[in-house]
This record gives sequence, C-alpha cells and structure tokens, in this order.
Amino acid sequence: LSAQKKYDEAGMLYRKTLRRQEQAFGLKAPEVATTLEEYARLLHSVKSESLARQMESRAKQIRAERAYTVTVDQERSGDDHRSEGDRA
Repeated sequence: LSAQKKYDEAGMLYRKTLRRQEQAFGLKAPEVATTLEEYARLLHSVKSESLARQMESRAKQIRAERAYTVTVDQERSGDDHRSEGDRA
C-alpha cells in the first residue's frame, strides 16, 4: 500500500472507532477525547489542519467538562469527611 492509502485507512479506522466509542460510552467520554486527540495527530501529519483543530477543540472541551463534573460531583458527594459535630 502507498503511504497515502495507509493514512486514508487510518482515518477511516479512527472515524469508525469514534462512532463506536460514542455509542458505547457517550459523546463526552474520556475514551472519545483520547481518540479525538490521536485522530488530530494523524490529521496534522497529512496537513488537514482545519479538521485537526476541530478534533483537538472537541477533545479539549470534553476534558474540561469532565474535569468540572468530577470536581462538582466530589463536592456534592460529601467528600468532606468531618463528623457532624465538626461541621457546625
């Protein structure tokens, strides 16, 4: 196979993987963010800069939202381990 055909095949596999991960884990899963980042690297290597930036942007958004969700969820779950009397 030529180098271009290998890149085309890799792109197809990334897109297929993204669809499956989104269906299995949801659109904002960390696995999706990782695949988006890896796909962006491939896109940069074939000079598809616009699409690469879109993938990177989406991955960053997922990571930022997940970081916020984890922080808020920890606060809501009562990670405060003080006893009832100590909270007053």
